[in-house]
Amino acid sequence: MNLTTRYDSCCLQLFKDIAREFNLPQHEVLESWMRSLASLRNCCAHHSRIWNRHFNAVPQMNMSLRGPWITDLNIDFNRLYAALCVVVYLLVAINRGDIFKTQFNNLLNQYTMVDVAPMGFPENWRNEPLWE
Repeated sequence: MNLTTRYDSCCLQLFKDIAREFNLPQHEVLESWMRSLASLRNCCAHHSRIWNRHFNAVPQMNMSLRGPWITDLNIDFNRLYAALCVVVYLLVAINRGDIFKTQFNNLLNQYTMVDVAPMGFPENWRNEPLWE
């Protein structure tokens, strides 16, 4: 079920306006992102593993965006990396992305034994425009 069938035209217009505010091409992208983040949040809240998890809620990512985004779309969209890309994109849009990226990089630098590949991170993820 998508937004169009669940909400009236007033609410649908609101979702479209919010998507436009984040420079997303359509409200369905925002909807998929919110479902993906809700799934990630639920895993974290219930102490489930997220390290090498395959998420059921997959964010739409195979489009170009006006803000900084990833160029390598040859990734597993159902892995943690995809959800974190969504988080970073939204945080950058509200001018809070640098804090998260810095803290995330510091955490990975502190725990160098952590292999990010099982989380879906591509080899050169730090060189992506979104993560620079």
